[in-house]
Amino acid sequence: MSVTVDRDGRIGHVRLHCPPPHHTVSLRMLRELLAAFESLESAAVIVVSGEGPSFCQGGDVAELLALAGGEGGVDAVRRAADLGHRVCRAIADSPAVTVARLHGAVAGTGLCLAAHCDLRVGADTATFRLPELALGVPPAWGGTAARLAMDIGVSRLRHLVLTCDAVDAPTALQYGLLHQVVPEDRLIRAADVLARKLARRDPGGMRVAKAMVRAMENSHRQGDLTQLDSELFAHGLVSAQERRDRRGLAGDQVPDAGQQPDVGLGDDGAHPPRRLGPVDERVAVAGQDQ
Repeated sequence: MSVTVDRDGRIGHVRLHCPPPHHTVSLRMLRELLAAFESLESAAVIVVSGEGPSFCQGGDVAELLALAGGEGGVDAVRRAADLGHRVCRAIADSPAVTVARLHGAVAGTGLCLAAHCDLRVGADTATFRLPELALGVPPAWGGTAARLAMDIGVSRLRHLVLTCDAVDAPTALQYGLLHQVVPEDRLIRAADVLARKLARRDPGGMRVAKAMVRAMENSHRQGDLTQLDSELFAHGLVSAQERRDRRGLAGDQVPDAGQQPDVGLGDDGAHPPRRLGPVDERVAVAGQDQ
């Protein structure tokens, strides 16, 4: 299994096993993620984490380009994007409080999954990146842009999207992308303490509180424009592949993430995080030092 699920009382655990060398999410993994959240419908808290050196370095670009170049073309890519949208909605709309436990590279699809969790705890060595424009496609996947605009603000989102730069964990905390930063060797413990604290809350009150906050997030919308994401992503990816073909670069010749990290939805860490503002070097929790 690419995604494993287990239960510890009222706490559910969903773990991604992104395969080496690129540690990216496949369509199979997205289907397993959807099933995982359905199976944990009665949990009070769900912790989402990744096994290996990174939480998730993005989507499987080779798989998406193969879809774009196959018989299904844009329709196949649209269906894949729709699946991603359903997974993000399952995370965001889960009645459980969702906690993302983040380490290593959190990029592209990985950042999309994390962004839809209610709370995010990161290792001090983690990095965060949205590299979609480096592939030539809009950052339209699962409504992530709208979600991040609410969480970190449009100005900071604009910088992440347009530059494709990675930011480090202290900067992500400053942005509001993370709610807590701890040393990497304390990450599992910190996420567990937070999950157990949340699990002690009254379940009815927790569900109402989460629904209330979600309603506030969506109160400004007259229509959910994130439903257009699948169309934007599909046509953007197919157009990008057509441009490559005109340059004589076939889909199976796209450099892998280890060779050229600017081509793809993932991030192998070759781009060092760029610090975008003053950061307290001490390990910090939002609103306090520890």
